[in-house]
Amino acid sequence: MGSHECNGPVQSPNITGFERRGCTGRQPQFAAERADNLRQAIGDRKVIERAKGVLMKRAMLDEPTAFRRLQELGSEKNLKLVELARQIVTADEAFQ
Repeated sequence: MGSHECNGPVQSPNITGFERRGCTGRQPQFAAERADNLRQAIGDRKVIERAKGVLMKRAMLDEPTAFRRLQELGSEKNLKLVELARQIVTADEAFQ
């Protein structure tokens, strides 16, 4: 195996799943980083979906066209898609 060892289960309520299995090395940190990245990606996707909904409702666009419009605006404004989506959602909330 790599630079880690797994020696069987270890029981403690304050350790990660990798540590419970007796794994050492970078795996626990890698798993935590991956989980954080996945949570962030899901959150970003939700914001982008909301922004698409706003464009679909306000500009009467279908879903693919709304997404393309987000991409185009992001490119024109030199913004990441999720940043533009946050701005759109925030602006929409101001009108409600």
